[in-house]
Amino acid sequence: MRFLETDDELLVREVLRGESGSFDILVRRYQSKVYATAYRFVRSREDALDIAQDVFIKAFRSLGKWQPTGQFKSWLLRITVNMSIDHLRRRSRMPRFVATQELAPPGTAAVAEHVRTREPSENASDAELGGLIRRAVDKLPEKQRAVFILRHYEGLPLSEIAQAMNCTEGTVKTHLFRATGKLRDELQDVRRDFMRG
Repeated sequence: MRFLETDDELLVREVLRGESGSFDILVRRYQSKVYATAYRFVRSREDALDIAQDVFIKAFRSLGKWQPTGQFKSWLLRITVNMSIDHLRRRSRMPRFVATQELAPPGTAAVAEHVRTREPSENASDAELGGLIRRAVDKLPEKQRAVFILRHYEGLPLSEIAQAMNCTEGTVKTHLFRATGKLRDELQDVRRDFMRG
């Protein structure tokens, strides 16, 4: 039995009572996570911004359907994943690719640059490898790609991914295992070439 109401639950209850300012707090709290997740799928700033806006509109309209048995963030990310996949289906196009630094966690590039100066050829190799990895991730089946992105790019624990994907942790592990295997196979030759270089 749950005894404590989370901060998100309290805010949702306030919104449902008509206090719309509480929804603004939820938007500020999760807008970067929603945008980043959408961006990992669509690889376009403009499309990711549009999706993020649509996610919060849909969330606001569906707020009464959210069950506090799961985390609000996971529910929001489920909407984000579904809308991102729908967007790609509607557009029937491959996502655009971006520089590796845009996919790295904030601050990691700056830290790496302070450790040692890199040769231009190394930067080119990293960018090429990053592009190959992103293309391989984009080839994964939808559910495997979603689980891989939520785990390895967004850093979510398996339990939150299960909530976001509306499935069990065992299913998440299966999708993750299969995605990793496919990526390993896809990148095996590339890895050998980079290790020789």
